[in-house]
Amino acid sequence: APAPGRRRRTRRARRGRRGPTARTAAMATGNASDSDDEPDRCVVCGVDPTRKSSNLTKRTLLTNVTKEHRCGHRFCQACVGRGVEAKGAQFACPVEGCEATVRRATLDPRPLDEVEVSRDAAARRRVMAVYNRDPSSFDTRRAYDDYLEAVETTVHALTSGGATADAAERELKDIASKNAESVAARTAARLEADRRALDAADDDRRRREFATSKLRDARRREKASEARHRDHANAYALGDRADAPVEAP
Repeated sequence: APAPGRRRRTRRARRGRRGPTARTAAMATGNASDSDDEPDRCVVCGVDPTRKSSNLTKRTLLTNVTKEHRCGHRFCQACVGRGVEAKGAQFACPVEGCEATVRRATLDPRPLDEVEVSRDAAARRRVMAVYNRDPSSFDTRRAYDDYLEAVETTVHALTSGGATADAAERELKDIASKNAESVAARTAARLEADRRALDAADDDRRRREFATSKLRDARRREKASEARHRDHANAYALGDRADAPVEAP
């Protein structure tokens, strides 16, 4: 019978001859959908940095946030390195049905929802700088609601990426160009209104602080007067003073 050490070496050799596992081959086959629904796993190798058994940290997982396609799949740094090394500066996302391209420049340590919240905020600032009409400038409530709907549609398109984002970008630039004077005038008026509101709030804060300071000083004087009266009364009771304390009215 072969020695125990020989049997262990034989089993290792057999495992080595079996070839790559299904997860290891996912990058080559372009099918890694078994980890697609688990956001804390790499879609290629299946590693989960949130488990105690993993020697990785949660920031090791990188999210593909390319704007051409809404991907959001996550990769560990090791699989990104292997994909870039095997296929050049970029490679296709291996999740079945995903058409996104993975590049180091499109990887972000944050989950997709956090990235899209940040994108939404940035897009909303840009859109509101152009779509800045005052509600009073609309003839009907319906017209104003349609205006707000156009704002949300544009923000969503810019956040989602792809062809709709390109179209929304062109439309936003066109509107800004055609209405440059009115947009600038409304922006200036809004900035002036915001400045006046800040000045009013600052004046109100100073008035409250002055009133609080006066009340604090009055209470301090009142306590000092009570302390003097109490010392006077004690001194009179002990015979150290001949004049009786005068009660406050």
